[in-house]
Amino acid sequence: MRNIPRYIEILILEDNKNHIKSLLKEVDNKINPYIINLMEVNDVDSNYLREIERFLGMKISDFRFPYPIYVLSKLNLYDGKITNFNDRDDIPQFYFAREMRPTRIHANISRLNIAAEKAFDYDNRDETNEKIKQYAEMNKKIHLAEIEKQAYAELLKQMKEEYE
Repeated sequence: MRNIPRYIEILILEDNKNHIKSLLKEVDNKINPYIINLMEVNDVDSNYLREIERFLGMKISDFRFPYPIYVLSKLNLYDGKITNFNDRDDIPQFYFAREMRPTRIHANISRLNIAAEKAFDYDNRDETNEKIKQYAEMNKKIHLAEIEKQAYAELLKQMKEEYE
């Protein structure tokens, strides 16, 4: 059985492009979410993060899907493709969950997730994003129809109460 995805943290201690590229060459967000920790590097600016984006962008086209890639650095504002945090507590906690043996229900859900992952072609991002948008639109229509149905049911109930 496949393990539950957990953050893989890449700690970068020195400002050496070759060293950074050697650490980042194994990053693959199809398998796990990543945190690239730059807190020990002193001169992190927007250009530094853009360089990391450029290197990762050679093999990763979406830094959020299927699993996110986050940067933890001292930089306060950054408007690139990759999400930057300057405090570990701000990073979404979902993938920090403690290790435990999955129950039978979780194991079944995990098997379903694996089947769903295989249905998506992660290498064709545009087509995959289009499929996700189509699913979202269908779910939105269902949700709006359900709201309308509930409104009609409430209206019918009120009318019945009035005529009784």
